[in-house]
Amino acid sequence: MSEEDGFTSAVRLELASLPTPSEREARAELAGMLVPGSGAALARHLHDLAGLRPGDLPLLPLCRTEGLWLEAPSSAVARRGLALVQRSLGVRPRLTATSSASRRPHGPAYRVTLPVDVVRAREVGRGRRPAPPTAEDGDPETAALLRGVVLVAGSFASPDRPAHLELSGISDAAAPLVLAALGHLLPAHRATHDPTRRRIVSRSGAAVADLLAALGATRAFLTLDDRRLRRQLRGEANRLANADAANLARAARSAAGQVDVVERAVARSGWDVFAGDLREVALARLANPSASVGELALLLDVPRTTLHRRLRRVEEAARAVVEGPSTRDG
Repeated sequence: MSEEDGFTSAVRLELASLPTPSEREARAELAGMLVPGSGAALARHLHDLAGLRPGDLPLLPLCRTEGLWLEAPSSAVARRGLALVQRSLGVRPRLTATSSASRRPHGPAYRVTLPVDVVRAREVGRGRRPAPPTAEDGDPETAALLRGVVLVAGSFASPDRPAHLELSGISDAAAPLVLAALGHLLPAHRATHDPTRRRIVSRSGAAVADLLAALGATRAFLTLDDRRLRRQLRGEANRLANADAANLARAARSAAGQVDVVERAVARSGWDVFAGDLREVALARLANPSASVGELALLLDVPRTTLHRRLRRVEEAARAVVEGPSTRDG
């Protein structure tokens, strides 16, 4: 099992272990579980679903021809699916294990099914019910819908790697429903739909963390946020270290250039090139070729800015001697 699979499994286990939600949230979460397997039937009913709250979504458009068909990637998700069907429809569905060939390496492990006639009979007469007020901490029905999608079709990158969330098996018909739910829950983020590969992808670390928190995966959120903070701190430390190294390299090149031009000027015209305070600075530079400007300032007991100006004048005076004759000869 890869690192990504380990974190994804932990997220699924945590979400599947949450308390069984209210009837409306259970229906929304079950609908989310069925979304990745929906296709043509859902496309025919998109107009009818427009404007419905997640807790009012009918399940028949999300079913296959033979009925409700839920592919569960783990035993925890299968148990969650069973509980949601019983809470939403009041009947116990059939649970079967898939063949070993279908389960490897990443195929469904269990299948939860219910005949279409049973689903239709339970759906008949079920009108739209008034939704409870939206909770202050978000929209629980939309969170339940996305929780169902993540349980069945979500995969996450390891917290130690760049953020990556993928919701697989999302058809063109299902994509608007999932994207609208993501946009409602995370209004500042826009996930992308890849119709060729039937998937929705997000690479925003902040969005993935916020989604985990909204769905109820608190432990996974804390793990992801902690690792994300560590990566940011390491990146900042590396940036500062690289900046310090670059500054030291520039200072070393500048000092070497000053030493070289002073030595050449003195060899050509003697120390009379530098008068007064400049001679003292030139001598200090030659005696301390690797010292920084700050270190030389302490040695000469002058302000750093003053020494910086004097070093510049020393270099200008030395270059005038070194380069002057060659310029006149040319």
